Amino acid sequence: MLCAGASTRMGYPKGLLDLQGVSLLRRHVDTLRPVCDAISVVLGAHATRLRAVLPAEVSVLVNPEWATTTPSDSLRLALVQAAEPACCLVTPVDVLPARPETLDALLGAGAPSVPCHRGRDGHPVLLDAAVVRRVVDGPVPGGLRALLEDAARVEVDDPSVPLDFDDPASFAVAAELWDRRDG
Repeated sequence: MLCAGASTRMGYPKGLLDLQGVSLLRRHVDTLRPVCDAISVVLGAHATRLRAVLPAEVSVLVNPEWATTTPSDSLRLALVQAAEPACCLVTPVDVLPARPETLDALLGAGAPSVPCHRGRDGHPVLLDAAVVRRVVDGPVPGGLRALLEDAARVEVDDPSVPLDFDDPASFAVAAELWDRRDG
């Protein structure tokens, strides 16, 4: 999980945003726990505050260069620390946690795959070992999006899949969808 940014436009650490009394970061962890052997979170700007909401079994990495690097660099940091996974789910923190049905669809389709709703790509994405190696080997022109250009697109019945949020207004839309979806 990628959570290293400063959340400048949001004005508040995105991982600490509240979804029905639970931080967004913790919601992501709780959603991924049933399908992941291990969970790693890359922190940066608000590392101390965000680490406090994570359970002890989550591997926490800090990108000390978060202000001058990209999400792909944070992903590389996490993957370098991982024991060569056959596949791995990757999500930024600024999306709603995936529904179990979405995770099942991705895992059923195999890696690499990207969930879509009505043709719009979203998160989390499922990487195979080949994509993981390319990320670990060094900077990728065009980032993860370029590496997933030929990945399977998995159509899911979840309108939250393509949403992301960078400011309070877009988070309010996502939170309302979360309340209708899971509330």
